[in-house]
Amino acid sequence: MNSAGVEYLTIADLAERLGKQPQTIHKYRSDSRPGRRFAGRPFPEPDRHFGNMPAWKSSRMPEIESWVSER
Repeated sequence: MNSAGVEYLTIADLAERLGKQPQTIHKYRSDSRPGRRFAGRPFPEPDRHFGNMPAWKSSRMPEIESWVSER
């Protein structure tokens, strides 16, 4: 997904690039809420939303990959 020349990744895009199911990405985000399993080092926050769909800049993929590998 592109907006103003910036490529954004949806949950489906992240899942595909990470070799995970979209539900897994949803779970990572849910488990990052206060008091939950990943609250101490939460899943990276999205850069924006398209409607109710979170999206991350594609340039943040290394950060997201690092989070997944370190969890």
